Amino acid sequence: MNFALGQFEIDFLLARRAEKDFLLRLADVYALRHAKLVAKLHTTLEEIQVLSDEIGGLGEISKEISILTFAITEYQQNFAELLHSNRRLGFDETSGLQGQLRQAVHGVEAALAQSNRHELTAKMLMMRRHEKDFIMRVDVAYLKQLNARVEEFHSFPVSLFESTDQQAEINALLATYHSTFAKFVQETLRERNLREVLSRNFAEAEPVLNSIHARALNRLQEGLAEAETQSQTLRDQSLAAGLGGLLLFVGISFVVAQAISRPLSGVHDALIQMSTGDFSKMLPKSQITEISAVAAAVEDFRQARDDALSGEKAKAKLFTVMSHEMRTPLTGVLGSMELLGTTETTSEQDGYLDAMRVSGELLLHHVNEVLELSGLESSVTLRKPRSFDLYELVHGLIGSQQATAKSQGNKLELQCDLGGTPFVIGRPNQIQKALLNLVGNALKFTTNGIVSVQIERKSDGNQVEFLVSDTGTGIAPEDLERIFDDFVTLDTSYSRTEQGTGLGLAITRGIVEVLGGRIEAKSEPSEGSQFRILLPLPQSETKQKETPADESKIPSSRHLLVVEDNDINRVLLAKTLQQMGHQVTVAAGGAEAVETARDGRYDMVLMDISMPEVDGIEAYRRIRAQNLLHGVGVVALTAHVSESDQNRILKAGFSEVATKPISRKELEKLVSRHTSVETAGLR
Repeated sequence: MNFALGQFEIDFLLARRAEKDFLLRLADVYALRHAKLVAKLHTTLEEIQVLSDEIGGLGEISKEISILTFAITEYQQNFAELLHSNRRLGFDETSGLQGQLRQAVHGVEAALAQSNRHELTAKMLMMRRHEKDFIMRVDVAYLKQLNARVEEFHSFPVSLFESTDQQAEINALLATYHSTFAKFVQETLRERNLREVLSRNFAEAEPVLNSIHARALNRLQEGLAEAETQSQTLRDQSLAAGLGGLLLFVGISFVVAQAISRPLSGVHDALIQMSTGDFSKMLPKSQITEISAVAAAVEDFRQARDDALSGEKAKAKLFTVMSHEMRTPLTGVLGSMELLGTTETTSEQDGYLDAMRVSGELLLHHVNEVLELSGLESSVTLRKPRSFDLYELVHGLIGSQQATAKSQGNKLELQCDLGGTPFVIGRPNQIQKALLNLVGNALKFTTNGIVSVQIERKSDGNQVEFLVSDTGTGIAPEDLERIFDDFVTLDTSYSRTEQGTGLGLAITRGIVEVLGGRIEAKSEPSEGSQFRILLPLPQSETKQKETPADESKIPSSRHLLVVEDNDINRVLLAKTLQQMGHQVTVAAGGAEAVETARDGRYDMVLMDISMPEVDGIEAYRRIRAQNLLHGVGVVALTAHVSESDQNRILKAGFSEVATKPISRKELEKLVSRHTSVETAGLR
């Protein structure tokens, strides 16, 4: 029975995972997988009920099984509604309400293009902006704003149109777009509500399952006790049978007792160890059928657990591949915009460039957040603590957010009491990211209010307390326990980052825990919220010295070799370096890089890693083996960001690993570090 309960728990978690996979990818294969797992849950519950009846003495479990069956049925029905809601919304921009919305937009825009009146087009662009704002933030307020723009559009005089017929045609198309967007908003809000209902279903089922587990374990222990009592009774009766048969019976009883009690004791010890999460202990082999069955069941459970863990490893590998494949084209997109920004453009074109740049950086931000949460980027724990000025760090952070605060009518305040010295020993980058997430959330969900950051060293001398408080929308009590979970979004949207991945607070919690601290939150709806972080940050007497770059030692022009198989990225990188005043030679692959290195003299090499036939690491090995480019720094410029990949690259001998996409400013610093007079002298 315990095996059946364990199998039910695994299938329940796998069903929850299939639900998350469906919401993340919107593919029917995950909905089908979810349906199969839920059907299996019902079958397993029926088996548990039969086993309970056979064992006896488990009357309370039958009631709890009925409750659990009802909860699973309700969970199944709510997921079906969620699936239908997503179908109505559309799995992509060509289906469902999304497709209808795109078709309506294209109809209006085509008609406006014929009118050639910028007033009409500008008003339509405002509507599209409200539409995009709602999609990113899921806030019904943007529907009201779009409604206002529609009313303003209808109020335009007929003189702005070529004819009354054209005005009627455009207004009819606009009405179709308006009504379709309203339906899209209503369905989106319904879909988000169904997500929360599914989370509650799961939370309600967990304690019932735990109770059934506990009752089944108690019944097993009672059965063992009854068996022990019966065994003792048999031994007492045997002793009274007579002196003649006593010795023979004692001998047989001893052998039987050893054969039963030793495997049972081993089973008991293994199960106790497994209950603590340690699955390393193997169950003893036995000729007893029941014990062999228990051992086989436990082995099945261990295999299922290993399969689940292998699934997590596969997901991590998928994130690694996604990172590389998304960063490579992002390098081309962001690099092209930087180069275009150096040309002569109109103010309108500058606006479009800013919009493209913001969108590109937003996409890169999403990639970085998912990778950071999955643990693919360099581990926080591997970054050595150093001495830094905590007040200077926080003061700079607050200053960078003042413009955002003022844009929403907020007052952003800082109070800092660090005792004798502001210098501490810790990891400044991670502390800055955690605080920026909290301050960003507070500002985003506070309007015409106050956001305060308070820092105080505690009386023990080693602990520093950070309080981030606001007078914003607040969080409902039932949601406080899950705001730090992955991909959680609430009606108040407090757990979401500005870009809407739902990972900001989850990442903050992970950073704080790795740094050895703790984080907690308290809030009152409509009153505001307060987040508290407590971190171990010992005092330091001085700040670690950082040697500034000597501009007199930075050469004005250097001869650089760029090795990149992607045509777009190769051209953009070469053009950017040439604009900096450098001479650039390019190679389209590893083999060509080796030949080019043989024919010329270079001050620095920028080498891609993932290239066909001869990759970057093999090209570097051949260059060094042939004693080419002696004393010249070779820097890896790659889209690989995982800790294992970067360690492998550095171990191969590269001077540094730079991650794509790289900005012009970062590229300038990189070239300076490896081609300055001082660096060249060291080589």
